[in-house]
Amino acid sequence: MRCAILKAWFASVGLLAALLSGYASAQESMTSATPPPVGRIGAHKSTAAISPAEAYGPGAQSTIIPAVALTPGSDAYQFSDFFGSEITPSANGEQRWFAPLGLPSGAVVQELDVLVTDNDAASDITAYALLQSFPVSGSGTCGGSFASATSTGITGQGVIAMVNPFGGTPLTGRGICNNVDSYEWYMVNVYLETTSQSLSGARIVWTRSISPAPGTATFNDVPTSDPLFQYVEALAASGITVGCGGGNYCPNNPLTRGQMAVYLAKALGLHWSE
Repeated sequence: MRCAILKAWFASVGLLAALLSGYASAQESMTSATPPPVGRIGAHKSTAAISPAEAYGPGAQSTIIPAVALTPGSDAYQFSDFFGSEITPSANGEQRWFAPLGLPSGAVVQELDVLVTDNDAASDITAYALLQSFPVSGSGTCGGSFASATSTGITGQGVIAMVNPFGGTPLTGRGICNNVDSYEWYMVNVYLETTSQSLSGARIVWTRSISPAPGTATFNDVPTSDPLFQYVEALAASGITVGCGGGNYCPNNPLTRGQMAVYLAKALGLHWSE
């Protein structure tokens, strides 16, 4: 009996992995940052290549939210999970599951895909990409906005896809609510309706963006009309550069290897512990 359960589990995990990595989407062909070269860090360390947790660069990235990371909207829900890889209601009735997107500030969500199984012809699964705003002082919320899609047309396993769910606006994590500063929370919500439906997780396809240019220039020699203005201002605002002195940036000066090390270490927040 135990062997049969384990065999079924391995088969399910293999199918889930295949679906998460291979199902079709508008962004199926994505680029990713090249992992750093193999190197030895101390004689006792592994020489295996180390891949970054989140790549930098203009290419699209894929972040997976597994089923086990989703939270139930009520502790009264009746459900079963298959080794954390699939959530299935054990009683009919609406059950809501949610998880924060957990993306960095400035991320632009291109697509939010929810992996589901729907064998109920009468009821659909509904998925939401939700933005909720909360004031930092006072009470109440300012509501938010959302995009939604359903499992209409899906029989068995499939993907509920929401393309450009936040309208191409970078996720900043802050805004104005009730005339005061607010925090913004970005979530995926999924509503299951019957015991013939299951939820296996979600995938977020996203890219990084550069902060918008301010109205005034930080450096005398990089005015607002300069095509490099937005990029130089992003470096200044993040503390990566303070310019070359005298209120200037010196955009045409050559860059030394030492200066390059400062730029890269600050930009990537490099912290290398033994």
